[in-house]
Parts: sequence; structure tokens; C-alpha cells
Amino acid sequence: MRAERCSQAWSLARRAARQARNRQSQRAAQGAGDPWRIEDLLALHGHASMAAILLVLALVTLLPVAGVGTVLSLGILTWAWAWVRNRETLPGLTRIARVPLPHALASRSLRWLARLHLARSRWLRPRLQHFQTPAWRWPWAFWVALMALIIFLPIPFGNVLPAMSLLLFGLGLMARDGVLLLLSLAPGAGGLALLLFSVHGMMIAFNFYWPPNTLN
Repeated sequence: MRAERCSQAWSLARRAARQARNRQSQRAAQGAGDPWRIEDLLALHGHASMAAILLVLALVTLLPVAGVGTVLSLGILTWAWAWVRNRETLPGLTRIARVPLPHALASRSLRWLARLHLARSRWLRPRLQHFQTPAWRWPWAFWVALMALIIFLPIPFGNVLPAMSLLLFGLGLMARDGVLLLLSLAPGAGGLALLLFSVHGMMIAFNFYWPPNTLN
């Protein structure tokens, strides 16, 4: 089973790397070419599982594209609800999958996918699987939904740490690696701390410009 999972992850890594090279060659030869979409990243995983869907959505959320994080955060929120109900796919995935990727970032996303699946093939393995039992689905789904809400909020760079948390969580689900699931909490906790710090800063600024005694 371990050898089979490594082979599958290695195959996905090679496929993503090959697509990245082809994409770069196409841009060099034709300038732009046909736009890539999220569905192209999902297609690399064949029949994309819920774990692969979350991995791709989190990866695209990390890309510096205005407005994409806000849109995909709603998709991730829907993912959490569908996953906790044992759905095999994401409702509304067809619409989300049609979101285009900028030409300059298509190759970058493919290279990142290749690196992630290469790391999966080398270092990840099924372990601590009691963190993946049905009893843990609700806590994990709540965590994913919380990360999606933080990504949705208009905080400068506020999407980075929550998206990294979801990226690691999705990769951990694919590898059935409970250690990586636990490690995914670290960047998410950092994103939550950034949110609390931002709220605290806003309250200080509000009290500075509008002291409580001036509001009476």
C-alpha cells in the first residue's frame, strides 16, 4: 500500500512538472495561448477526490490574484459542509472550476503542485489515523470553515497563513497522514492570531480618533 501511494504521488508530480514545462513552452511560442482554469489543475488528479479539491482550491487561493481568494473562500466553506456530510464531490464545483488563472501564474501553480506531490511521495505516509476517524470530522470541518472565513475577510495578506493551513490539511488527507493534519494547525493558528491582532489594532485606532467620551 505504501509503495502504491508513493507511485501515485510520484506520477502526479511528474505529470504536473510536465504540464508546467509545456505551459512555459506554449507561452514562449504563442505569447498567451488558451487560458488555464482551475479545472485543469483538478484534471491532473483524474477523478478528483474531496482532498484533491481542497488542495487545489487552497493552492489557487495563495496566488496573488485580486478577488480570487474571496470567491474561493466561499467554495472552501461549502467544501467543509459537504465533507462533514460524507459527500464525494463539491456542490457547485463546475462553476468554481471555470475560474480562469492568469497566464503568468499557471506555470507557477503547476510547479507547486509538482513539489507538493513529490514531497508526498517522499516523506508522507499513513500514520496517526485515529485523527481521521468519523469522530474527528466535525472538529476538522469547523477548522476548515474558520480558515475560509479568515480568507474571506479583507485583511492584507490575511489569506496566506489560512491557505497554507488548508494546503497542508488537504495534502494530509490525500496521504492519510495524521501528523501533517496536526502540523496544518500551526499556520492556521498564525492566521487566527493575525486576525485578532488586526481587530485589536482597529479598536485602538477607533478609540484614538473617536474617544468614548466624544460619543456621548
